[in-house]
Amino acid sequence: MYACYFYYTPKSSDYMPFVDCIEDGFFDYDIQNTTKDCCKKLNVSFSVLKSCIDGPLGNQLLHANALLTPPHDYVPYVTVNDVHTDDLEQAAENDLIHLICNYYVGPTPSFCRQMLNKKKKKKSLKI
Repeated sequence: MYACYFYYTPKSSDYMPFVDCIEDGFFDYDIQNTTKDCCKKLNVSFSVLKSCIDGPLGNQLLHANALLTPPHDYVPYVTVNDVHTDDLEQAAENDLIHLICNYYVGPTPSFCRQMLNKKKKKKSLKI
C-alpha cells in the first residue's frame, strides 16, 4: 500500500501524514477500512490506490523496493540509514513515526514538530 501511495504522491513531504494516519488507525479495524478513511481524510483516490495495490503495478513497486533492502529472512525488515538492529525494529513496531522523526537527517519537518507537540500534550494530561 505504501509503495503505491508513494508512487502516486509526487511530494515526499506528503508521505508522513499518510503513514501517520495508517499507523493511528491500524489497530482500530481492518487495514482496508483504515486505508479508505486515510485516503478520504487526505483527499486521495482510494480506488486508484486499490487498483495499484491489487494490480501488476503494485507488484512491480514491491519488487523494486525489495531490491533496495539487504538480504533478509522475514518482513517487515526495518533498516534505518542502512542499519538493522533488533532495537530499531522494536522501536519501529512501537512508534514508527517517532523513530523516523528521531533519525531524520536535515531540518526538522513540520510533521515531526507536530508529532512531538502531540506527544507533549498527551504527557501533560493528568487523570
